[in-house]
Amino acid sequence: MESYRKSSRTYSNKKINYEIIKNIINKAINYAPSSCNHQMWHFIAIDNKKIKNSAAVISGQSHFKEAAWIIFITTHYG
Repeated sequence: MESYRKSSRTYSNKKINYEIIKNIINKAINYAPSSCNHQMWHFIAIDNKKIKNSAAVISGQSHFKEAAWIIFITTHYG
């Protein structure tokens, strides 16, 4: 079986409504497997330019500045 992967590092400057982002996250939650169905993940969606710029500096991911949204996925430790 062949596997395909595509990474994109170019972004449009089109604004994306928060309701669309929330819908995408909710669909991901409904379809994503988790250990023993604990679902210990948290999503942090950021569209604030100042925070995106800070995240770009901290992470070394300069393309964060261009993205309409950055979505961080976190989980409980242990």
